[in-house]
Amino acid sequence: MKLFLPFFLSLLLCNIHFASAQQSNVTIQVTDGKAHVPFASVQVISLNDSTKVWSQTADSLGKATLKLNYSLYTFKASAVGFKPMSRSMNVKIPNLAFSILLGSKNSELKEVKITRAKPLMRQEDDKTIVDPEVLAAGSAN
Repeated sequence: MKLFLPFFLSLLLCNIHFASAQQSNVTIQVTDGKAHVPFASVQVISLNDSTKVWSQTADSLGKATLKLNYSLYTFKASAVGFKPMSRSMNVKIPNLAFSILLGSKNSELKEVKITRAKPLMRQEDDKTIVDPEVLAAGSAN
């Protein structure tokens, strides 16, 4: 019995170590086919449990790195001026690196209108003038 207890405890500790989920370092490169897309948003959704969602912003070189358990995931990438893309993968190797190619989105503004509010006060020579129209427009009466 004295030998059994230490053997059992060491066996239990080994099983706890091996029973923990294996993890992978996943590196995602966001590109548009010509160059890297800096500061793109990357979202990772577990396909086994859709409540598990990770979000990260890519660095200035378009790379995002995450540490994920071995499982099935959907990787989504988006950036301003690009069409969002998604890709599903089975993560099952210690170090995984892949690219997500974003397509360009052609969008133009039809009209740009710049407006400015009338100033409440203005300075003329040696006096400050308060405009009553601005005060009247902001009153609740």
